[in-house]
Parts: sequence; structure tokens; C-alpha cells
Amino acid sequence: MAASSPKFDSDEEFQNAIMESAGIKGTSSSPGPAYAKNDAHISLVKTSDNPAPWCDEFEKMISGMDFDARNAPAMMEHKFKIMQLLRKFNDPARLDEPGITLAKLRSSGAEILKQALGKIGENSVVETPFPVPLVKNQHMPNLPLNL
Repeated sequence: MAASSPKFDSDEEFQNAIMESAGIKGTSSSPGPAYAKNDAHISLVKTSDNPAPWCDEFEKMISGMDFDARNAPAMMEHKFKIMQLLRKFNDPARLDEPGITLAKLRSSGAEILKQALGKIGENSVVETPFPVPLVKNQHMPNLPLNL
């Protein structure tokens, strides 16, 4: 049974929900790893638009706990898939495709990222390079992102 997605009235409300679910209050957070799984954050990540490698180590990771992906083959396979998608997104050859325009580049990039990210807002703009190895727990509202 698919989880229902919570509805947010604004990008700020969406960002605040992510911050709160991660245990981050305001602009400060506790240093160091968490010592318990964050059920609120796990529930939020379960609303992802794409499947995630659900296992104990993944839940530790998205909760901010120490984890070891080597103990979870599904996480290693997931990481490889994400590496392939990000390589495709970051490939400078996309700029040389026949008939490419900035709008087409952004559109094709958004389609690639939709396969990798948990959620991405329809009006988000992400520039290359985008070096995030495990992105299923990344939920991006409508925001520009230039790394």
C-alpha cells in the first residue's frame, strides 16, 4: 500500500517539516550522530516519489545515525544506480546535444533528477555539478540550487 503524501501550503512549510523531522530546530542542530531512529523523518522519506532501499541501515542513515552501507547490499545497489543517474545529469556532453537550449537542458536534467531524488518541486532548478551520492532521502521543494 503506497503511503499518502502530506500536503504543504508553501515551500517554507515543506522545508520546515523536513528540518523538524530531522530534529533540527531553527538554524542550529546537535553535533554528532543521532542515537535513535527518527520515526518522523522515516515517515517523511517513505513519501518519496521513487523506491528507496529500505533496510535497517537505510533507516539509520536517514535518521542521522552511524550506519554501514556495506551491511546492506540493497543500499550498495541503490548507490550505484544513483551514481549512474548523477553521472548522466552531470555529463557535459548534454550541452552539445543537437538543438539543445537552456530550457531543454533544464527539462532533461529535471527528468533525470526525478528518478534519483525523493521529491523535487516542479519549478526547481538544479545546476551541474550535483555531487550527492545517496539522494533518495533528499526532498527538494521549488528552489534554485547551484552547487
